[in-house]
Amino acid sequence: METVAGPISVDAVLRGGNRDVARVVVGPRRPKRIEKILAMAAEQQVGIDEVSEAELDELVDRNGGIVAEVGERAFLEPDAIWDLDPLPFVANLDGIEDPFNFGQAIRTLFASGCTGILLAERNWMTATATVTRSSAGATELMPMAVQPVADAVDAAEARGASVVATSDRSEHDVHDVDLTGPLLVLFGGEKRGVTRSVLSRVEAVRIPYGRRFPRSLGTVAATSVVAFEVLRQRSG
Repeated sequence: METVAGPISVDAVLRGGNRDVARVVVGPRRPKRIEKILAMAAEQQVGIDEVSEAELDELVDRNGGIVAEVGERAFLEPDAIWDLDPLPFVANLDGIEDPFNFGQAIRTLFASGCTGILLAERNWMTATATVTRSSAGATELMPMAVQPVADAVDAAEARGASVVATSDRSEHDVHDVDLTGPLLVLFGGEKRGVTRSVLSRVEAVRIPYGRRFPRSLGTVAATSVVAFEVLRQRSG
């Protein structure tokens, strides 16, 4: 069992329905937001244990007054990700080195309207407490599947979707590329990015800078720029 702590994380786990929740543990302080979470847990027939603040602190430090013990995250089949929306905006995350950045990237994608995420088999969803907190619960609410990046590109192309990845060597600014149709965007880690073999198969786009700077943006910053450019274009 894994633990998630704090009202935002526990609320997201219960709302997302992507994990079995073994029990919710709550301290003596119960503001309205925690009472609402307890009501939702009761509706889902999740056990609720009431403990002292000291006992809750022993379970998880910095717990926000409520903790949930949860099972592994369930994933959709990859094809199902494409069928969730008539105009899919799917992201592939592969090689992000840090679980906090991983959670922040998913938080950005969720806020921008991304319809689903494809993950590498080795991903940070096992770091449940960190990614749930850093994503403000978005990791529990975002539809996800596991699929190697090369297979994800094949599937996107078979569906007629555009496939885009960022590269500072591209001559095409992301703002000048049409992102309004069915779309797969590839995001790599800060150290190695998207592999050359994959990058050679897709449309590379560049994030323009306001001054000369020889370094690439971090993963979260690059994800934010591209994801909200998709939103801008689709919002007309």
